[in-house]
Amino acid sequence: MEKSAKVMFAGGGTAGHLLPAISVAEALVEKGVEKTNIFFMGTKFGQDSVILESAGFKSYVLNIKGIKREFSIYSLKSGIKLITSLIAATKILNAEKPQIVLAVGGFASIPGGIASVFKGIPLIVINIDAHPGAANRVLSKFSKITTVTEPTPKIKNSSVVGTPLRRGVFSAFDRVRMLGVSAVKEKFGVSGYEKIVLIVGGSLGSKTLNVAAPLLAETLNKYCESLGEPPPAVVHIAGRRGINEVDKSIEINNYFLREYVDEIELLYAVANLIICRAGASTVAEVAALHLPAIFVPLPNAPGDHQRMNVMKLEKVKGALIVSDQEVGSGILDELVPKLLFDSVRLESMSEALEKISDSDGADKIAEMALNLIVSKQKQKKVN
Repeated sequence: MEKSAKVMFAGGGTAGHLLPAISVAEALVEKGVEKTNIFFMGTKFGQDSVILESAGFKSYVLNIKGIKREFSIYSLKSGIKLITSLIAATKILNAEKPQIVLAVGGFASIPGGIASVFKGIPLIVINIDAHPGAANRVLSKFSKITTVTEPTPKIKNSSVVGTPLRRGVFSAFDRVRMLGVSAVKEKFGVSGYEKIVLIVGGSLGSKTLNVAAPLLAETLNKYCESLGEPPPAVVHIAGRRGINEVDKSIEINNYFLREYVDEIELLYAVANLIICRAGASTVAEVAALHLPAIFVPLPNAPGDHQRMNVMKLEKVKGALIVSDQEVGSGILDELVPKLLFDSVRLESMSEALEKISDSDGADKIAEMALNLIVSKQKQKKVN
């Protein structure tokens, strides 16, 4: 059955939605599902095509964006796009005939999710944020299973599983041991640096962190000079959109600007500290690799879900949370130098993260999907 199973993933728009979905898709492949039998339905306004092409999965993109909760011409046009996308999604389902649909969040998941319900195709909603987004809350009313990372009584048919993590995360430490720390540092262009600070704004970037990163590199340079210590490498991953917000003329010896890096988990495994947004995937990967972190939750995120994502890590003292406003006021220049050279505290933070890191949810969700396909097939035979 596994080899012939046909699976669709609905949703996307950002790496935060797509990467956990790809993890589940790869787990399905590991369980015997043909890769060509797995496809994605997302939005043409996000990063879907680029990310999915890199992962080797077939994809369809819909002309859909989120609807603002106010009456406007934009909302009216978005409503029309939702209707046309629902029609397009139905046509794709008729052509591809998936046996199960997994909705991964984002407004782009709604057409495929709703169309699957109309056609009687079993639906699984994958929710990884501490506070479920609007699309997941809507679709969870119709799903056979909604996966969550914490008990969520308000969500119907919820099942607690870990966050689906990229397959490379679990082998990161082994690969670093095999390659050697020096070789990994050389791969990312930071050979010779004892300490590494990562600044990551997410797949779309963060203007606040993009402004703060070179300033922090300069501060660390001066701080280390006063101590007679070599400065750390500050690796700033600005994101495909954020790279345009960074002054590329800045020349600081220990500052390394990147738009995007492949195999970032290897960089996580050799870094000493990360400063980043608090998307659920990022939080889970940081915890899985026991990397001390300063999280800067996205302000005005729906339901303040990014802050909620990281509260568990802060509670056990494995991470710090600072606001966008505090970063803009220069708090990193004060906080980071002291933390980076406090080896006892960094070790304590790393140990705290090791104790609470979740087990991977990808295998469990893949198994749920295959079981629902079998259950549906049995039901058809009985009828």
